Amino acid sequence: MTEKENFKSSEYYLAVTLLTLKEELVDIERNIDRKRAVFVFKKSSTLEKKIKDFRQGKILVEPQTLFMNHKILKGRLYNDY
Repeated sequence: MTEKENFKSSEYYLAVTLLTLKEELVDIERNIDRKRAVFVFKKSSTLEKKIKDFRQGKILVEPQTLFMNHKILKGRLYNDY
């Protein structure tokens, strides 16, 4: 997959929200000391609008799904190598 087909962000809560909104997380890139991660999402026809809406505070999600995805993503951050 090329860079043009991906969106990258180090914003954890944006990543959790995008997962909750059914966007596809294709990778988590970590630096060597594992203190910073970059979340890589496959670009889609709706991705940019979701990101814009998130940044403008216009996103509504189902809370239980959001918390579940928070737990899943945190697990992937700390358990994947």
